[in-house]
Amino acid sequence: MLSRGSNSRRPSRRPVVYGVTTHSTAYAFLSGQLLAVAESGRDVHLVVGSNDERLEDFAQSQLVTVHCIPTGRAPGLGDLVWFVRLLLLFWRLRPAMTIMGTPKMGVLGTVAAFCAFVPKRIYLVHGLRWEGLNGLRKRAIKWLDWLACMAATKVVAVSPSVVQKLESDRVCRRGKAQVLGAGSANGVDTLRFSPVTKRGRDEVRAELRVPFDAKLVVFVGRLTHDKGISDLDVVWRGIARDVPEAWLLIVGDADSNDPRDLECVEKLRTSPRTLHAPFMKPVERVFQAADVNIMLSHREGLGMVNLEAASCEVPTVAYAVTGVVDAVQNGVTGMLHPRGDTRSVSNSAVQLLADSRLSQAYGVRARRRVVEDFEARVVWQHWKSFIELELEVATSRRRGSANA
Repeated sequence: MLSRGSNSRRPSRRPVVYGVTTHSTAYAFLSGQLLAVAESGRDVHLVVGSNDERLEDFAQSQLVTVHCIPTGRAPGLGDLVWFVRLLLLFWRLRPAMTIMGTPKMGVLGTVAAFCAFVPKRIYLVHGLRWEGLNGLRKRAIKWLDWLACMAATKVVAVSPSVVQKLESDRVCRRGKAQVLGAGSANGVDTLRFSPVTKRGRDEVRAELRVPFDAKLVVFVGRLTHDKGISDLDVVWRGIARDVPEAWLLIVGDADSNDPRDLECVEKLRTSPRTLHAPFMKPVERVFQAADVNIMLSHREGLGMVNLEAASCEVPTVAYAVTGVVDAVQNGVTGMLHPRGDTRSVSNSAVQLLADSRLSQAYGVRARRRVVEDFEARVVWQHWKSFIELELEVATSRRRGSANA
């Protein structure tokens, strides 16, 4: 599938090619950024590994050319065919730069760009999949990240703690990885994720079937062990015991076949004062109704849920793990605790629910930080400047070689 956008500006001769594994990732992490780069005069292409009827409209809105090369998310022998198709595409397009992100596309796309002699190859690291794994699987996935880092000319991570982990575990050579600005792949739409008036909050709560006078705790994410679903059960029992007016709203889809995860999900669903909703598109409505956001993930790239909550002036209580430590400032915009310390998480949530002035102060500081450092247009400008600088350096080197 090939979908073309239209760009009235004169594009550069050699394109910039972005790549992600799924169309949903493109919508979430590249919307707006692609348009910003295209409007700067670049010929922008996007490679996706899954098809969707909305891709053509997306291409038009972002002024990009979309190439769909379908693949599955799980690894398999078909990946070799997919790799060859990527390689052929890069040979045909002859891009000046590739920016490959998300697990499968990040690795295979960056290696394909290396084999196609693309001058600038950016490996965008959204997170470290091997954190929390053990044995052969961990070593294999870690090696794939190492391979992508080796094949890239530059590695861009979405947070400083991801860079630190890449370097400390010797997955990436020290100094090769960097963070653009404060981090994030695409930033936060602070107009969409914004606080509402009390009347607006009551309207949202009515939609969600949450009592107007409730103290609302929200948990947004995949319902798996990796996201802390089993810990949420323990944390919620502590909150519910100490704050009788507290309610829990869980937003997310079950994404595990582990019987223990499924048991925890069912237990939470049937607990008093607990509501569950599948992941919804207007997720900002959840935060606009909330008092406290709970994040119990064992690892993140950055923890966009925390930044989206912060943009709605909602403080977060979370584990101090990779990525989350960059999204939440402990004692400033939220409270962080060691992974697995469910009692401290519960106590901090209770403290914020009981002290509205403290919670409000955290929330105001949280939104201010998002607006200053993580607002989408701020992040897009960092990407535009990075792309221009990298391509300018590449052009200068080619001219220097030609004149030598």
